[in-house]
Amino acid sequence: GQLAYSIILMSSVSGFLKDRLICSQQILRVRCLIFSKLADLLPANQQSNASVLR
Repeated sequence: GQLAYSIILMSSVSGFLKDRLICSQQILRVRCLIFSKLADLLPANQQSNASVLR
């Protein structure tokens, strides 16, 4: 009984962590999309200045 309970507990914890990981990956993807959109919104001369500085 105790072993089965600990196995169920571990599987539920790992599932919870996996859900958190997927959620954080989705948040990062949204953040990358927002940053690329902001880069598109910047004026072209600012982008060229940034590329020259690089």
